[in-house]
This record gives sequence, structure tokens and C-alpha cells, in this order.
Amino acid sequence: MKPFDESKYYLGTLCKRGHDYEGTGKSLRFISGHCTLCFYQRKRVYQRKKYKENPAKYIEEARNYRKQNPIKTKLKDKLQYQKRKEDSIWISYLKQYKRRPDVKMKNREIAAKYNRKIKKAEIIQNCITILNEEVQHEKHTNHRS
Repeated sequence: MKPFDESKYYLGTLCKRGHDYEGTGKSLRFISGHCTLCFYQRKRVYQRKKYKENPAKYIEEARNYRKQNPIKTKLKDKLQYQKRKEDSIWISYLKQYKRRPDVKMKNREIAAKYNRKIKKAEIIQNCITILNEEVQHEKHTNHRS
């Protein structure tokens, strides 16, 4: 049985939906008496309803949160990746997804853009080094005269 914080939860009678905690025959309940699983299911239904009413608002909130908390979101993404990495269903989905022709084409386009950016960066870097060399050469020739 998983441990739980006894200052927030207790094991009570089974709720009307029969949410059994770890095979104990009892429901994990908040100190207020409500079943935790029932509460989270109701909360999820409510959130989905609100999202359907105004998805742009929630997308914007998520973007803002990711901008304000980059470290938290990066860690969360890594944890999700690690969990999914072990999940065979997720792996098979990714394999099928990568085989789709439209995805292959999109990946090629992204790679091409990335390569173009690298080439541009290399050209710019070469120009900068040439300009620096010319400036150094001019300083050196002006210094001698």
C-alpha cells in the first residue's frame, strides 16, 4: 500500500462509485470526507467543459506558464519522456507516426531548414573572421607608418 499524508487524507468507507484504495476495501478520502478520486474526476470533467468553451484562453495560459517556469516545465517534460520511453504502446505509436509520409516530408523540411541555418551561420562566421583579419591587418599597417 502506498503511503499517504495522514494530515490531509484518511481511509474511510467505500464511496458510492466504489473507488478502492490499493485493494484495502476502503476509499482514500480528504479530511473533509470527500473521496479523492471522485473529486479529481469531477475536477477533470469541469476543466474539459471550460476548455471546450474557450480553448484559446487555456492555450495562452499554458504558454505563459511555460515561459514563466522554464525549469519546471523542462523537468516535467523529461519525466514524461522517461515514463513514455518505457511504455511499449508509446514506442509503437512513435514508430507508426514517423513512418507516415506527411511526417517524413515535414521532418525532411525541418532538417533542410536547419541545415540552411547552419550554412548561413557558417557563412556569417567566415565573414566575421575575414573582417577581423582585415581590421587587424589595417591596424598593423597603420601602426608601422
